[in-house]
Amino acid sequence: WAVTGSGGCGKSRLVYEFTKKLENDSWQVYWPQTLNDNDLNNLNITNSKTIIVIDYVQAYAHIIGKWMENIAGKERVFPLRILLIERDGSNLNDCSWGNILQKEMCRPNYVMEFCWKNNFLQLVPLSDEDLLNIIKQYANWKNKKLNPSEDKKLLNTLKTIDPDLYRPLYALFISDAWSNGDKPEYWDRKQILQYVLDKENEYFQEKLYQITKRKPRLFNILQEIRVIATIKRNLTLESLKKDYIDIWNDLEKQINQINDLESIDDLFYQLGIYDYHTIFALRPDLIGEYFVLMYLKNNEKYNLLFIDNWTNNYEISEFINRLIIDYMTDLKELDNFWKLFFDFNSNIQLSAFYCISLVNITFFNSIYCKKALETLKIIYFMTTIPAVAILYAKGLLNLSCHYPDECKNCIDELKALSDKFPDQIDIAIPYSNGLVNLSCHYPDECKNFIDELKAL
Repeated sequence: WAVTGSGGCGKSRLVYEFTKKLENDSWQVYWPQTLNDNDLNNLNITNSKTIIVIDYVQAYAHIIGKWMENIAGKERVFPLRILLIERDGSNLNDCSWGNILQKEMCRPNYVMEFCWKNNFLQLVPLSDEDLLNIIKQYANWKNKKLNPSEDKKLLNTLKTIDPDLYRPLYALFISDAWSNGDKPEYWDRKQILQYVLDKENEYFQEKLYQITKRKPRLFNILQEIRVIATIKRNLTLESLKKDYIDIWNDLEKQINQINDLESIDDLFYQLGIYDYHTIFALRPDLIGEYFVLMYLKNNEKYNLLFIDNWTNNYEISEFINRLIIDYMTDLKELDNFWKLFFDFNSNIQLSAFYCISLVNITFFNSIYCKKALETLKIIYFMTTIPAVAILYAKGLLNLSCHYPDECKNCIDELKALSDKFPDQIDIAIPYSNGLVNLSCHYPDECKNFIDELKAL
């Protein structure tokens, strides 16, 4: 089963509170911070009631799918529950990550028999009353009291900077800024995010100063490491040393100059960003993504994101996809980002997330829409597999919406896809939507489009 919703809507917090209640009822809770092929197989799930929570499913779907098949149907004395956290979907068949999960299974229908049949819990925007309670309760916690006119202003600010979603995370940020004497009611979304990021960086700098006194070079190295850890959802020391040897050597050189530190582990532990040999990503996601985005923009270090063969790296591809969904407005200004994004190697296997990202670009951005669709078309003709054809079909529909004058060409291409894959409803749907759009643009030919819809 899964809890789904947009980034910052409270998924992880809700599940955390839920698992705390389960722990009080003698359940064993596993919430893996990193995932590889061995992490899930090595969990002790036989001696007690157990729930396993997996966040960022899209990045690890290829691992989770195999593992789910491995444990499906096995007899056990105690119940085992698996709870997934992701951004989209009401069930496994209508989400961007469900196909990847099932693709890794030899017997997906068999595995699905052991899953709860109810739709996922999809978190929706909270009511005004609930949002006002969040704003007021947080201010009270900071020993500040909002009067009715002030809390309404802050609520209106939330609706302005986060229209349609009204995410509680932004409500907390706004309340925190007001409680600290700022005027968030006059800020835009970027100013809110920058406020939170500045507070995080100041706190981190202060902690580092307390441990090492003033070491600007060390701070810069650690910021780069935190960027990498955030991109990769967490970073083990072993991976840092193996994959980023130059950064590791710079870090060791700085640590050796500080008498009071026993080791690199000791520094990370004292900074509060490390446990169990793992350097933590900056959370929550919206802030972590913004932190990476601003670091890349200000330091022009796009190589940290676009590593060799990044399009076949599940973690990085999925992180870039989230950047595109959450921060397309900011990404539009970064020419070097897009130059590297579209410079893919056609000789290596591409992760599904690269194609999903291309579709999201065709939806969110009219400027790069044509380039993204052109790239999708190249990949489709390289592979000609149904999964890519479906994504190409969605991209064609999006392009036809951005550029009505190209609508006919897009619908012709959608018809060709529909004819080639007549049993794929996920291609027939974009084609049918495109025909409806076309009937609006060309009312004189409406009857022909309706006949085609009837045939579909």
